[in-house]
Amino acid sequence: LILLSSIIFESFGNAKTVRNDNSSRFGKYMKLMYNDDNVLISAHTETFLLEKSRLVNVNNNERNYHIFYEMLSGLSYYNEELYNQLYLSSKFDILLPFKPSSDSVNSQDTKTVGATNDKQNFLNLIASLHALEISNTEINDILTFLSTLLHLGNIGFKENLNCNNEGDNTLFIELSSCPIDFIIQLLGLNNEEDFLRALTTQRIKIARRSSINVKQLSIPESVNNVLALIKFLYNKLFHYIVNRINQSHSTNLPTRKFIGILDI
Repeated sequence: LILLSSIIFESFGNAKTVRNDNSSRFGKYMKLMYNDDNVLISAHTETFLLEKSRLVNVNNNERNYHIFYEMLSGLSYYNEELYNQLYLSSKFDILLPFKPSSDSVNSQDTKTVGATNDKQNFLNLIASLHALEISNTEINDILTFLSTLLHLGNIGFKENLNCNNEGDNTLFIELSSCPIDFIIQLLGLNNEEDFLRALTTQRIKIARRSSINVKQLSIPESVNNVLALIKFLYNKLFHYIVNRINQSHSTNLPTRKFIGILDI
């Protein structure tokens, strides 16, 4: 199980850089715990310093985290129905080395990593998750969560020229990769108005006053909100994955000694 967990860590925490096709973009400290007979009985991993900027800003000749490319290449073979439900044949800006002003290249056509087979790596990932007793329902939820991040990266804003009333939002959302209601549902929000307000306005409470002012954000400021949300959500998912791995490695047996491995 410990060896299989490394496959999961690589999918969610590794990426291609200009120097390394499989570079770890986070630090971790792993404790390998043994009994009195020097038999490995459990492990525990702590992670830190996940490179969140990579999620929204990919440099030339590099890639975002492996999991996105693996999912796009392999999910249609693993679960074609889910692949279609998640609108994953679309184009995704956060997988590109720049923010295009018009059309994006298809996500499945982004540069490959040497002899890496993203489809096979995805199937290996699914097998590893099953070995750690992560259910199909939980796996599908994780994949759905990842697709939400891809679609969030495609959100843009335009000025609302029909805004006449004071207090109305002066921006509206543009999203071509999937229906906006799809994103709202996945995020557990009530309606598009709440979603738009959260992305395009800022609530300001003045010290020693009970009143709260609402500031309308500009288009660049609203885009930054979306990018910050992507980084925040992926970080939460990554730590969730780490906790699930630790749960699968835990034991009730007494441990007498351990070996600590620091990887940064």
